[in-house]
Amino acid sequence: STLFEYAKMLYDSGEYEEAVRLLYFFELESNNKEDIISSLWGQLGGYIVLDQKQKSCHAFIRLKDAVDSLGPSSEQAKSRAWLLHWGLFVFFGSIENASTFFEFALEPGYVFMLETVCIHLLRYVIVSLILARSKDILGLALPVVDKMEDRFGDEFGELVKILGRSFAYEEVPEIVKRIGKVKRPVSYTHLTLPTTPYV
Repeated sequence: STLFEYAKMLYDSGEYEEAVRLLYFFELESNNKEDIISSLWGQLGGYIVLDQKQKSCHAFIRLKDAVDSLGPSSEQAKSRAWLLHWGLFVFFGSIENASTFFEFALEPGYVFMLETVCIHLLRYVIVSLILARSKDILGLALPVVDKMEDRFGDEFGELVKILGRSFAYEEVPEIVKRIGKVKRPVSYTHLTLPTTPYV
């Protein structure tokens, strides 16, 4: 579609506000699920770059719903892996959204991607769990940490086990000190967005 191509050109040239507006109209007029999903990726990327938290949350949820409606496929699996990554941009900026990221990451289709493709994101899931401060959520994290321990055992996983299982709270200060020595990731607001079907 000409509208989609024009919106993509605007997006590629950094005119995100106008690109997002046109992509929204394109989404409304399209009947093709693939085109709609591409439009939603573009809208999400634009809102993230524009730092519009509420709109990026809304676009993320709409995109997640569209991806989940695809049915089991390699395209759905790839999109779920990308959503886990892009979810960091959307949800990881505030304590209020930490539990949203955690709950999203532990949905069945997404936890499978976390366990098989995106194991490196487990730390972020654990940090969001700690920020959420919910005992119910802790119960959800323990099986995931246990399942992935042989492939990804580190201080973050140890902390979850202490908080949720062994209750050896005297060990917490030492683990927190070791976590502090782990190389801190670069703030996500300074990273380049990953390539998806739209970008």
